Amino acid sequence: MSDHTDEPTESVDERLSRELGMDVKAIEQQARFRLEHLRLQRGEPSQLGYLFIERQESKDIVVVFDTPAEADEALGEHPLIDSLCAEDCLDAYTQVSVALDDIADHEIILP
Repeated sequence: MSDHTDEPTESVDERLSRELGMDVKAIEQQARFRLEHLRLQRGEPSQLGYLFIERQESKDIVVVFDTPAEADEALGEHPLIDSLCAEDCLDAYTQVSVALDDIADHEIILP
């Protein structure tokens, strides 16, 4: 008999999150977006993926993904995007290149 259990192995992020008592993935997303913001301020091209949701009654939203390809995929089918578009969505689209003016006055969501 083996003492080995069939418990799933914890990822490094999961272990760090548990040990530090904070969501490491969320911190990484925030750091990536902050670096992207600095790139955009310097006039450099964007590297993250942006999905824009224009809404009728509520503030417009920009959902920021790790890559443009992820943003494109999310436009097709993603539970968060489906939920955000369920009520008062006028339009949802991705944009390959963005500038700071494009995301100003939008609610930013890092999924």
